[in-house]
Amino acid sequence: MTPQLVDFNLDGHKDMIAATFEGTVFLIEGSPEGWKQPVHIKDVNDSNVRIQLYYDTDKDEYASVDRTNSEYEVVGDGHCTSVTAVDWDRDSDLDLVLGSLEGAVYLCINEGTPAAPKFSGRNQQIFAGKKPLRVDGGLSNPLCVDWNKDGKFDLVCGGYEGGVYYFENSGTLTQPSFKEAQILVDRTGTHEAKVEFVDQQESISSQFVQGREGRPLGPMEKWHIDTVDYDQDGDLDILVGGLSTMQVAKPELNEAQQQELSKLVKEDKIVSGKINALFSALDAETENQKAIEDMLASGEYEKLAAEEKRLKSQISAYKPEPIHFQYLWLYRNRDHSSGSSSTSGHRPEANFTPGKFGVHAAFDSATAMPGERVNLRLTLHIPEGFHIYGSGNNTFPTTLEFRDMDGLVIDKLPEIPVGEFNFDPVSKKNSTWLEGVVELECQVTVPDDFEAATIQGTVNYMMCDRKYCRPPAKTNFKASLTIAK
Repeated sequence: MTPQLVDFNLDGHKDMIAATFEGTVFLIEGSPEGWKQPVHIKDVNDSNVRIQLYYDTDKDEYASVDRTNSEYEVVGDGHCTSVTAVDWDRDSDLDLVLGSLEGAVYLCINEGTPAAPKFSGRNQQIFAGKKPLRVDGGLSNPLCVDWNKDGKFDLVCGGYEGGVYYFENSGTLTQPSFKEAQILVDRTGTHEAKVEFVDQQESISSQFVQGREGRPLGPMEKWHIDTVDYDQDGDLDILVGGLSTMQVAKPELNEAQQQELSKLVKEDKIVSGKINALFSALDAETENQKAIEDMLASGEYEKLAAEEKRLKSQISAYKPEPIHFQYLWLYRNRDHSSGSSSTSGHRPEANFTPGKFGVHAAFDSATAMPGERVNLRLTLHIPEGFHIYGSGNNTFPTTLEFRDMDGLVIDKLPEIPVGEFNFDPVSKKNSTWLEGVVELECQVTVPDDFEAATIQGTVNYMMCDRKYCRPPAKTNFKASLTIAK
């Protein structure tokens, strides 16, 4: 995602490389006349450089290719790719380091020449210590920089959901090898003593609950990082571009205002229902874009949309929605000695962090007898102002995966609700939404030969508000049970 300026084809002009949401890598060549049009970077088979999963923009659907040699490959990894170029093996040409949605990092070796790159059709997964390198927070944003000033490049990676991590290169100049992660900036990113605002795109009102002088203390999500010696003191500092979701202080309402709010909410629901009805009348199976465009331009839709906007504006005066702001933060390197430097301590996040999707799993009873059936409850917490997609005919329906069940047997898998029908202003299509708190449950049979059992799984989802969608994501859950004898 984060672009890199580099003389990619060694013609003496700076080029730009960048990877994108759909999972492909682009080159924008520089020339004396300016920038050329973006083109896909190709491999030796004349195919687009990819990891695995990608979004086929021509067919408007997800597709998959097999491009890794790793036994640790994560199914579905690949799209939301990031890229950086580096001479990995010191053979005088540039190779590609690819970051993925799941937080993994891959190497794509240049098998061509410096002036005419051709990249391997197979990617190698990069390890940290004895395990595959994986960035906590997902959507890894790898940078190859000499963080500890020992003459070899290290890996500094950012996570989409927060955090900056340092992987020290303990190998040689021609055979890099990386240690396990050290945390440079923790996922909260809110340690005031370690933060300096570099740029502020917009003046923020002092009515916000969190922040100093009405400003957010740090990025909450959508982290994109870069390194630079910002203060020219001989070491690298970290720049983080990120999104802060600010909760606005809610006013205390008197009885009359509460009644007015209730009235406005009911009117808004009626108007939204009428808008949804307009889209329900269209033939969703044919995906008739012309019909949708005609309806959007119709006087009836414009009148309803204007009324909906008016009602939501009035509702927000009584019930303010979270507001998203984008900032650029500077994290100064406080340790000038070595790669042990850290700009912030680590602080684990609590369950159901405001503004973040959360999952809680628990059995109704902490103890059960062998052969007994117990109830497992899953609680999905969707933050205010956001929705995920139900099990209906949606672009990215929410799904569940169970694994590592320690002999526990699920009698019937929990069913994801279809959700409430809505017109999706992001995709301009009909869809079904899940909002707020969603409760799921299922019956589990306890094994005979265990003293304890743990069930683990993953919720796959995509979270959106009415303006944008975050990339598809996964959240893990776990519940434990003691088996009586």
